[in-house]
Amino acid sequence: MLTGGKGNDSFIGGGGADTIIINKGDSGLTLLKGVLQADTISQFASADDSLKFDVKIGGYSEATSAVSTYDAALNAAKSAFSLAGKTSDKSALFNFQFVQDQSQTTTGYLFEDYTGDGKIDQVI
Repeated sequence: MLTGGKGNDSFIGGGGADTIIINKGDSGLTLLKGVLQADTISQFASADDSLKFDVKIGGYSEATSAVSTYDAALNAAKSAFSLAGKTSDKSALFNFQFVQDQSQTTTGYLFEDYTGDGKIDQVI
């Protein structure tokens, strides 16, 4: 099990099955001098690795195509949460967005609304 804390942590999956634990408020959401202040995960293998959140999950949505910048991904996630609306039981909502840059490198961002109010609280 890999557990971070407040601030931007870097998790490296590597070999074997890993569980990455993300708690409320552990990750950021903003760019600071061009650097995303959020947790990052590399070498994640969906067949072996998993994410664990300390919230009740109320819904998940995923982009069907990539955008070109983090800001575009953030706006797309805001739109997705707005369309999803609020959850009546305050369960968390998640939205996954893909960014493909000019060199064709693809990065995924998992946006989280852990209060169920339709607003993004953190990104991984």
